[in-house]
Amino acid sequence: MNFLSKPARQLAGLLSLALMASAVAAETDYPTRDGMGVRFSDDLSFQLGMRVHGDAVIYDDDVTPLSDDQDFRRARLGGTVNWSDWRLRADYDFGVSSGWKSAYLQYRGLRRQRITLGNQVAPFSLEDLTSSNSLPLMERSVASALSPGMLFGLSYKTWGDRWSLQAGLFEDELSDLGRRRMPGKSVVGRFTVAPVKSKYATLHLGFAGEYRDIDGGEDVRLRARPGTRLTDTRLVDTRSIADVSEATTAGFELAAAWRGFRVQGEALRSDLDRDAGDLKFEGQYVLGSVLLGGGRYRYSRSSGTFRAVKPKSRWGVVELAGRIARVDLWYADIRGGEQIETTFGLNWILNEQMRVMLNYTDVDASPNRDGVDENPSLMSMRLQFAI
Repeated sequence: MNFLSKPARQLAGLLSLALMASAVAAETDYPTRDGMGVRFSDDLSFQLGMRVHGDAVIYDDDVTPLSDDQDFRRARLGGTVNWSDWRLRADYDFGVSSGWKSAYLQYRGLRRQRITLGNQVAPFSLEDLTSSNSLPLMERSVASALSPGMLFGLSYKTWGDRWSLQAGLFEDELSDLGRRRMPGKSVVGRFTVAPVKSKYATLHLGFAGEYRDIDGGEDVRLRARPGTRLTDTRLVDTRSIADVSEATTAGFELAAAWRGFRVQGEALRSDLDRDAGDLKFEGQYVLGSVLLGGGRYRYSRSSGTFRAVKPKSRWGVVELAGRIARVDLWYADIRGGEQIETTFGLNWILNEQMRVMLNYTDVDASPNRDGVDENPSLMSMRLQFAI
């Protein structure tokens, strides 16, 4: 398939910059976990980050027409400047979800504390806060339709050996990614604790909450795609909901990992206050994965998330994953539909930078946003490279 059909010029620019940075980094002997970089002094350094996710999808549609496609799910280029106790980061994506991603200034001068101003992932949901380079399946679950995702704001984070806490004040994100439309201002917070935390075993619990004051005169909209970001079609969609004054969203997380085995799940619920009667929407998912041929699931105590798998073998490691996820957007007079997705994944993780992924997803929209039951399915593949 021809992945260069749409964003060829953008990708060529990304690759050129990456090659230049790699050449400079090779001369300066400064490769880093977050990319390729140059150290100018003890207090000043620059890192170049890049991720390219080339996706292809084949649909077996049902009632709603769904078209096969191939494109760059992500074609992201970013840079990070570290100067003394400060970090400045900016990432822009040229792929199908184009727009600004992380774009913030962060103060790092306090031990185990971070203060961040700018566009960032709001501290809500284990799944959302896990890097797309590390997710065991190609897309986040349909339950993430209720989570805030990226927002612009000011946040504070601190952590201990077995816990983390992050909270902040947020407005809308810099780029409209078309997932959750809820214009306004938020208070968002997340607390995690790991009662079991060792090199080979982790037990994780997390609690998150968001209170959002909706801008006057603005409508709210929740919706979800069927299995992939390569389509703009939504089978479940609340459409515009008028006269919403505020929204409260809560999330609960539970995860456990032992060596190369992992299970995790989340439950989310959004309550919307409006003149015509309050609304309640919910979503859940349960995910399991296993590494075949060595490796373990690594846990970050500072962020309360799982990090990228680091294979022991030079041939990499194979990962099997499965997930069942649900979002329910049908309540009272809002007939947005209910969608359940069952996804199975097979990944070849060559190293921390490269993966090949294959997913099969069965989508059950019963009913969809038009009140009709349908059951499409899709097969998707990804070639991933990231530094």
